[in-house]
Amino acid sequence: MSEEVPKEAAITGASVKLVGCGAVTVLWLIAAFCIGYFAHSPMDDPSCKETFSCLTASEWGDFLAGVFAPVAFFWLVITVWIQSDELREQRKELALTRKEFELNRSVMEEEAQAARSQAGYLATQTALLDDEAQARKREANFTSFITLISRYVEHSREVRESVFYRLGSSSGYIFSGAPTACSHERYVYLQWLHATAILEEGSEKVSIVGADIFEEAFIFIYGAEEIVDLIPYHSRVSWQRSKLRPLLDCYCQLILRDPQFSHLRGYVSARERRLGRVETDLSTLMVSVQDGSNGA
Repeated sequence: MSEEVPKEAAITGASVKLVGCGAVTVLWLIAAFCIGYFAHSPMDDPSCKETFSCLTASEWGDFLAGVFAPVAFFWLVITVWIQSDELREQRKELALTRKEFELNRSVMEEEAQAARSQAGYLATQTALLDDEAQARKREANFTSFITLISRYVEHSREVRESVFYRLGSSSGYIFSGAPTACSHERYVYLQWLHATAILEEGSEKVSIVGADIFEEAFIFIYGAEEIVDLIPYHSRVSWQRSKLRPLLDCYCQLILRDPQFSHLRGYVSARERRLGRVETDLSTLMVSVQDGSNGA
């Protein structure tokens, strides 16, 4: 509406000026012809009864030029005046249009900023949801990890006196005794010491009595080691620094040395590939297995 008002005002002002100028022009023409008509006749030509009847063609031209020259100049001035008013109104309209463009640009910038803020908010929310999902997954893995470790500890405690090894002339329990109140990490540490002592007795073939019971314990601790890198950070660091993997190294050597565990060697190969991805050094294990095979 602010744009239409100047336009209407400009049109009204131009119309008034045109009407006024037309009226002035008509009055001027009437006055000019009246002056010409009632002007004094030349005294030296008695045949001329009126001024107009006495004018020659050239005099008529001078008369009309004298009448219409001021009119032409007057209308030239009026035309310039009206055009000046129109240009002024056009400048106002351009200024209003430019201002409207600036306002629209400000609105668009605000909308773009709001869109960026919303996109940032959505990205933050998505990241939070991803973090929550990862945290829930780590907690679920930790629950599974603790369950497998607990089952390994409980199972090895229960069957300790049912699983033996024979290595040359020596024999003994596969699982070491441990205080009932010790933690799971301490229990794994004691089992690692015991398994290391067994392997240090010799490199010849090992025979395990109660192989199915030992296999069940092996599967429990093997599954726990598979997901140890997927549990929450504080627990992951603790268990990665524990003797869980060295203990499983010892169990893998026992499996490779006992022919009745040939069906478990796929687990050992898969574990070697998995530990190779996390840059675990298996050279010691491979050398020990090769020595055991040569001894067998």
